[in-house]
Amino acid sequence: MRRIAPIAVTFAALAALVAWKEFRAGSGDVAGGRLYALAAEGFAADRAERIEVTAPGGSAPAYVLAKKDGAWLVAEPFPAPAHGGNVQKLLSLLADGDGELRSDDAALLSEFDLTPDRATEVKVTGAGGQVLARVAVGETSGMQGAFVRLLHEGDSKLALATTKDIRGALGLRRTTTSDRTPQTPAPGHFHNKDFPQIDVSAAVKLECVAPGRSVTFEKGEKGWAPADGSGPAGHEVNADGLSQITRSLGPSLGVRGLADPRDLAKLGLAEPRWSLAFTMSDGSTRRFFGALDASNPADARGYLRLDTKLEPDVVYELTQWEWNKVFPTGGGLFRMQTVPVKEEEFLSAEIEHGGQRIAFSRAGTDPKTDWTLGEPKWPLRARQGELRSIASLLRNIRPVDWIDGADLGPVAGTVRLRGADAAAAPSVVIEIGGKGPSGKDRLARLPGSGRIWLLADSTVDRLLKAPLDVHEPEFLAGLESGDVTGVRVERRGADGWAADFALAKEGADWHLVRGDARTKLDAAKTVAWLEKASAARATGIASGDEPAEIRVTFDAPESAGGPRTVELTAAKDGKRAAVWAAARFDADGALVPDPDALAAAQ
Repeated sequence: MRRIAPIAVTFAALAALVAWKEFRAGSGDVAGGRLYALAAEGFAADRAERIEVTAPGGSAPAYVLAKKDGAWLVAEPFPAPAHGGNVQKLLSLLADGDGELRSDDAALLSEFDLTPDRATEVKVTGAGGQVLARVAVGETSGMQGAFVRLLHEGDSKLALATTKDIRGALGLRRTTTSDRTPQTPAPGHFHNKDFPQIDVSAAVKLECVAPGRSVTFEKGEKGWAPADGSGPAGHEVNADGLSQITRSLGPSLGVRGLADPRDLAKLGLAEPRWSLAFTMSDGSTRRFFGALDASNPADARGYLRLDTKLEPDVVYELTQWEWNKVFPTGGGLFRMQTVPVKEEEFLSAEIEHGGQRIAFSRAGTDPKTDWTLGEPKWPLRARQGELRSIASLLRNIRPVDWIDGADLGPVAGTVRLRGADAAAAPSVVIEIGGKGPSGKDRLARLPGSGRIWLLADSTVDRLLKAPLDVHEPEFLAGLESGDVTGVRVERRGADGWAADFALAKEGADWHLVRGDARTKLDAAKTVAWLEKASAARATGIASGDEPAEIRVTFDAPESAGGPRTVELTAAKDGKRAAVWAAARFDADGALVPDPDALAAAQ
């Protein structure tokens, strides 16, 4: 009970605060419980002809709904079909709603988000521009209501609370105490996003066009088959993928929103690069046009337009997931085959790209056998998990699409696989070019075909690894701090390397040795530094040609891998580079001990 009491007091205080805000009166005479209709006298939903919604602080409507030939449309910012149910819901709430007086003090309007800079304004007019309702909508009141201010009879200072979910009817969420910026109303809430039901089940021919390729299918007794010379030879038609196209062209298609049809060039639909053409049994044709904006991979979106001129014109915006149902990659049209790789022909691999080269090999075909990293020859351990991942990927390379033609363009990367005879010609060669015609995925020449294929960007990213990615980045990988028996530090002088000092382990104690002098160190601090040193890693390839000025050798028994030596440049901006004959790395970590910091307290 003692623990519950403070919680109860806090809850009571919060409840009192809410009640104060909900029921406080202004400075003038306020009739408690008095109700005000939200709309002008005689308002009826069927009399409405136009609805203007203005965002907080706006001087012009953010969007306009208008009635044309008895049906509602979104008239601004661009013409689009309106969701009649959502329009009627808003009008019904205004027609039937009322608000209870909370304050008549103009100075308190900001407390309810009812000032012009924070309120959303809704104006409903009828024939001849007659104002039927004009309401400023502020923050949430109660569970789903809102604070409102009536404007159809002038700039009222009355703050009312309605239980009607007007915010929800405008597509606005509930407000919270943390909202610093008022929400902006958007026309999307009133767009009719339902895709029409289009029956193409009687189609006898389907032409699928995408950037760089075109394929035609004809329907026979056994289903769809590519027309003569169309599509990649030897690959089975993906009947499920073709069926998905026809099933998607209906109300089940998940439309994300509507785009401005006046921006066809900007959307990529003025000269669409994707299209579907269904030829029906009666000779008629239905066409669908598509465009894809993948400039932001995390929020890629597609656009779809019908060949039928709608009134108003409509461009459907889809997520890439939904768009791919209508315009699938080649893998959705054909069952793409993997590149054939026999285990006995894959005992070594060479990967070259961007002036970098990785070479690794193994003895035998046992999948449990570790790969040996031959190039580059760096003093870092091979990352077996990464090499196994690349090897597994090479056994399962599968294109996602193709292009018509045989021009790969400049080669950006090459993969060669060999069998037991390292001097023999490669058993498999894969050449990778630049981006595909659509701006995504990568062109590739694969063995067994003169055609140019497309590999997924993710596949190429996993394949063309930087050399540092296939190495364990820790300079002392595998060396535990407890295995270190001593540390020797040398500095480069005019006559070469010369001893500076050493850390010597004697039992559980550590000593600093400088010439003939021995000083006891703080064992805990020394072990802590060793643990940091064992975690020091290469973070990138270092630039410059400064010679190493300090050399640190970590002594360890052969059972722990033997001594490890790291040479480092002078510190610059608090960082050093680790230098070997074959490479220079940016070093992150405390590889050089500081005797003063490790000294035992006197």
